Amino acid sequence: MIKFIIAGLPRSGTTWLSVFLTTDDCVCLHDPFATYTPEELAKWEGGICDTALWYYDDWCKANTDKFIIIDRSREDVAKALSEKSLPTLPEEVYDTFAQKTSEKRIMFEVLFEEETIQELWEYIYPDKPFNRDRWLQFKDIYMSPNVVERQHEKSKTPTEV
Repeated sequence: MIKFIIAGLPRSGTTWLSVFLTTDDCVCLHDPFATYTPEELAKWEGGICDTALWYYDDWCKANTDKFIIIDRSREDVAKALSEKSLPTLPEEVYDTFAQKTSEKRIMFEVLFEEETIQELWEYIYPDKPFNRDRWLQFKDIYMSPNVVERQHEKSKTPTEV
C-alpha cells in the first residue's frame, strides 16, 4: 500500500513536498502518473505527490490511508501558471477539484509555515520526529519540475533570457 498521497493542482507545492518528504527509508515520487500506470503505482510502498491524482480520488483512497489535498485558489494557480508561460486550466478543472474530498486538506497559503509542515510531517511519519533544522534548510527553496522550467525558458524572448 502507498504510504501517503498528496495531490493538488499544478503550482501547488507538490514538487517541494516530494523532495521534503523523501527520507532515508521513504522515497516520495513526484507526478508518477506521467510515467507509471495505476496498476504499477498501486504496488508502490513510498509516498506520492501528484498534480493529477486528485482527479482519481477514489483510486487514491483505495490505495492509501493518508490522502491529502493541497488547496490553492484558482486565481493563484492561474497567475502561477501564467508566470511560467503555461496554459491556464479550464474552469471545469477548478470546479471538479473543489468537489474532491480527503481526510486532510491544507491551504497552500500556510503550507510552508512551520506549524503546518510539522503537523503534516507528524501525520505522515508519526514515528519520526520532525526535524526543524531540515525544514529551515528547505523552507525558502524554490523548486519546479524541469519540464516546467524548460517550457518557461522556451517562451521567453531573446532579450529576456
